[in-house]
Amino acid sequence: MCRANKGQPLISVVVPVYNVERYVREAINSITNQSLYDIQIIIIDDGSTDNSNQICAEEAKKDSRISIYQSEHCGVAAARNKGLRAAKGKYLLFMDADDWMETDMLQYLYELAESSHADIAVCEFVKEYRNKESLYRGKENSYTVGGNEVIDEINYNGKFSPFLFNKLFRRKIVEGVTFNEGVTIGEDYSFIMEILAGNPVVIKGNSVKYHYRQRPDSVSYCGFEKRAVAQKNRANYESTYMFLSQSDSRLSCGALAYYILQEMAVVISMVKSGIYDGEIIEDVRSNIKKHLRKYVFIRRVPGYLKICAVLLCMNEKFLLIPYRVFFHKLRSVK
Repeated sequence: MCRANKGQPLISVVVPVYNVERYVREAINSITNQSLYDIQIIIIDDGSTDNSNQICAEEAKKDSRISIYQSEHCGVAAARNKGLRAAKGKYLLFMDADDWMETDMLQYLYELAESSHADIAVCEFVKEYRNKESLYRGKENSYTVGGNEVIDEINYNGKFSPFLFNKLFRRKIVEGVTFNEGVTIGEDYSFIMEILAGNPVVIKGNSVKYHYRQRPDSVSYCGFEKRAVAQKNRANYESTYMFLSQSDSRLSCGALAYYILQEMAVVISMVKSGIYDGEIIEDVRSNIKKHLRKYVFIRRVPGYLKICAVLLCMNEKFLLIPYRVFFHKLRSVK
């Protein structure tokens, strides 16, 4: 069995928990049953009002590797930051409390990272839908790549995703990086981009080890949020775009592609919920117009997204037509 330095676990697993009593026991058990035993399990109860905390406490009594931290409800970013401060492992992994992992996931990622001397190890994941077959992101042979290339793959919706849960980070490359608190969507993207901008070595495995539960009541599925929250999320994406553009001009086009996609997603969320905010729509339209000429000439941006951007600049209601036509593509916008 692999061992870290005395007193240091191999991996710290950070799990923010908020009102997930139906799922959290399964999530915790999928960690405690890992084939890699030398791990630290950090549970941050973000002010749950259901039985989540009680369930976590019950599981902690069964396994001394579990530590539970309580906090007022401040959001997943603040909870993860608290987990970061408590982490002692050589590596770090973030898990969502409504998902689950295969019993060998941590060992698989650890061995990938150690054997390749990589800073980040990535596995495939599967989306789990209620009453539907699981949807895979696809498989290919394992390979090693630089952080800048991963940035482009994420920004162009390529071979890498912006999610945290399928990535094992060497903890030393995460030091000094925190999550943007107050942001409800995209805090993981910004966190990953800041780390990848340092051009760490990344290894991508070809095995599915994580199960990503799709819930209609999750944050990523909800419609338009309150104006203040939506504006914070938008500002976070904009600042990440500016950060990447200034870090390396070669990343500018991909960063812009992702930023414009998220701006359009704001209007799409309004379409989903039927709640329209004229001030935000006008601000989104103004931003897209400012970047439209460069955006439409980015080769890797799909044509249907360019059409959506042009139509949105004319009138947000024109977006209804391509939204319905390309719904199967647009509905997964994060």
